[in-house]
Order: sequence, then structure tokens, then C-alpha cells
Amino acid sequence: MRKYYLDNLRWLIILLLFPYHVLLIYSNIGSYYFHAANSVIANTFILSLAPWFMQLLFTIAGIATYYSLKKRSAGEYL
Repeated sequence: MRKYYLDNLRWLIILLLFPYHVLLIYSNIGSYYFHAANSVIANTFILSLAPWFMQLLFTIAGIATYYSLKKRSAGEYL
């Protein structure tokens, strides 16, 4: 009983990780050796994603684990 919407949401969040970490360099958030000019776009992108995207990724992993354990025993799952 695969939930394809969870798979799609998971890969979308994982794809957002790359621009998130790249844009950290161009924002005033975090401490890096390279300090570029402060970008309002980078700050807006980072601050809009930071509060929810890692929590959502872990929530999706927990939901997927729940559905996997409904089909298998704990020993089979491991």
C-alpha cells in the first residue's frame, strides 16, 4: 500500500535541500568563510523553508514507517 503522494513530497523536499544550502552562502544566516553580499531573496527563501522542511521530511519518514510496519513484522522490517 504505497502512498505515492508521500514519495512525491519526499523527493520535492530533498530537491529543495540543494538550493537551500547553496543560498546559505549568499545570506547573512550562518557563518561561512565566504561572505557575499547579503541577498534579500536568499534570506526570504531560507527563512520560509527553515521552520518546516526538515520536520516535514521526518514526519513523512515516520508515516512511511507506519505503513511499512502494517504490512510486515518488526523483524521483517529491520
